[in-house]
Amino acid sequence: MSNSAVVRALRRRFNFYYYSPMFNKYGRSLRDFVVVSFLTVVACILLLFTVVWFADDGRGIHSSCGTLECIDQ
Repeated sequence: MSNSAVVRALRRRFNFYYYSPMFNKYGRSLRDFVVVSFLTVVACILLLFTVVWFADDGRGIHSSCGTLECIDQ
């Protein structure tokens, strides 16, 4: 096979897999699907850290519980 025939075969195979329905989920391109998935994961992680940060009840690592009032509780 000549070089140009190999390139055409590789290009044809790449285009077949790249434009197949598996990579075109819900009518979106693969790039859009990956971006939306990444943003969803980042938002969930930020939400988790926010909930953990505000759920601290004063006895966690963010407080200085050294006073007598705090120890008596």
